[in-house]
Amino acid sequence: MASRECRCGSGLTHHALYDARGIFVSYVCTKCEPSVRDRYRADIFTDADYWTDEEVEGDPVADPWLCDHKHDLVAIGNGFHRCIHCGEKFFDE
Repeated sequence: MASRECRCGSGLTHHALYDARGIFVSYVCTKCEPSVRDRYRADIFTDADYWTDEEVEGDPVADPWLCDHKHDLVAIGNGFHRCIHCGEKFFDE
């Protein structure tokens, strides 16, 4: 089984950090997450329509139940789920 210990050396368990579009950023723990977030513009974590100078592939699915892969949604925390096929992130309402 793979180690889930954060690479920052804190000894804490890591979790995936995603931007507001659901794009993976890094594995972090509660200790190093603030310093990792500081390496990026703050708006990428709060505004899914943030400015970028490159094309971002795929259009977000507005309703998770319209996703063809709805049976393959996995919980990623704080009421969010991600499709394991298309990578879209959804919030449970």
